[in-house]
Amino acid sequence: MKSIHPSLVAVLAALLLLSGLAFFVLHLVLPGDASYPRVNFYELKYGGLVVQPLSPGPQSLQNGDVVMAIDGRSLDQYIQGLFSTQVSDGPATRLDYSVLRGGQTLQLDVPLAAFPLALVMQANWSIFLFIIYLELVSLLVFVLRPRLPAAQLFLLTSSFLFSSALVYYLGLEVGDLRFRWLVILYVWGAVAAYGFALAALVHLMLVFPKRHPILERHPGWVRWIYLGVWLLTILFLMARWASVISPVARLALLVQSTTLMSVVYLPLLLLSTYSNYRTGNTLEKRQLRWIVWSLVITLVPFLLLSLFPSLVGLPFRLSEPLLGVLLWAVPTSFAIAVLRERVFDIDLIINRTLVYVPLTGILAGLYSASVILFQKLFIASTGQKSDAAIVLSTLVLASAFTPFKNSLQNLVDKRFKEPIDTLKELKTFRKQVESVAEVIDTRRVIRRLLDMAMSAFHATCGAIYLERDGELVLAYAAGGWKEGCGILHFPMEQEGVRLGVLILGDRNDQKSYTSEDRNTLQQAVDSVADMIWLNQVGTPAHLG
Repeated sequence: MKSIHPSLVAVLAALLLLSGLAFFVLHLVLPGDASYPRVNFYELKYGGLVVQPLSPGPQSLQNGDVVMAIDGRSLDQYIQGLFSTQVSDGPATRLDYSVLRGGQTLQLDVPLAAFPLALVMQANWSIFLFIIYLELVSLLVFVLRPRLPAAQLFLLTSSFLFSSALVYYLGLEVGDLRFRWLVILYVWGAVAAYGFALAALVHLMLVFPKRHPILERHPGWVRWIYLGVWLLTILFLMARWASVISPVARLALLVQSTTLMSVVYLPLLLLSTYSNYRTGNTLEKRQLRWIVWSLVITLVPFLLLSLFPSLVGLPFRLSEPLLGVLLWAVPTSFAIAVLRERVFDIDLIINRTLVYVPLTGILAGLYSASVILFQKLFIASTGQKSDAAIVLSTLVLASAFTPFKNSLQNLVDKRFKEPIDTLKELKTFRKQVESVAEVIDTRRVIRRLLDMAMSAFHATCGAIYLERDGELVLAYAAGGWKEGCGILHFPMEQEGVRLGVLILGDRNDQKSYTSEDRNTLQQAVDSVADMIWLNQVGTPAHLG
């Protein structure tokens, strides 16, 4: 992705946010069922929609109810009416549901009420806080680096996710099928915006912290990242469309296509991250390790505290609010990777995370299992539960903390620390010889000089020309270099002899090169010029 004008990125991000906010505002102003019976599009029965009310009651819809009709009209008729020009009957004050419950058909007459905002926020408060935080962090990164392609993509990706998550977690109430724009905005947010978000995430990891070699060779492949989402959706719908007849089932099928998007694009996201890491330099790998850290923070607790306990039948599960808070690590780590990655020791942070996050999960699972075991023993021996089970479980936890912590620390140290090497001195000598060889190798030195200069100043492009037979010949270029791209020239000279020149383009962050920037870089260029002069004629002037 080439850097585009920041104002265009800002306008597109604002439109994405407005689409999600429009869905929210329409819910606020339109009357609905106070129990807020959200539709479960992954479970269809008897041609109706299964609902999951946030506040079920005896005189309203309950969990698992199958809504067949509203006000005497089937749900299929409402879906078909989305594309007709027929005028509605006007605002209603009550809803008459035809419901299947426990094998019986019931008629429920429910009065309409204002949108239960507090109820919805209480159910998903951590997710809503996360998407707001995500949008604010991406906006901050964009403001500080408006021309950096990764910052632009981060803002657009966050805006897609904001719109999609807001719509998805607000959900579509079954009575919302009466309103055309609510259904259209729901499909846009839950399906279209989600697909674009997945594609943008993959694209983001192919340009951060540098443009992937694949995109350098085939820049046109970017469009297939986005088109691929919809090709998958079309193939999924074509494969099952003929077997699905009713409009309600086809709407559900469209929503279910997001599962296939996730199955394909989430592995692509991990693969693109890993591939960029393998081809990156030291600085770029440090930046990507921040992303790895955020994945550890979010995925490891979920695996240890939710997925694995459920597989072995333990009742312990990580609460969704806590999971939503852990997701904050993702935008935080990306912002640090872009803006301030040199401030923190990411290797130490990852080391401690890999020790204490699994340790927390193991001890929590051990405590839960111990309480269950001791309670069963007390019931078997005394016929009733006892608080002593909690006391004994706490003692087990206290005694297990240090052994588990030391074992995990040793395991992580073996994997991430350099092992004791009896041939260390010989290997150190080899590295010293390689360092001397690198200094002697002019091509390797100038490549490193340009890479470090572009990374330090976030330059859009750069090149180094060396003197050959009285002419300057391009020796190395980066960042989509082309003639006329450069604005700063740093000459390589020694004893009045021109050896070459380093040229840098504009900065991605729109900052100006300060005098300190120029002086520092010129000193580095002079050092490289000394090395080139040494290779050509002997001892450099300042050592003579």
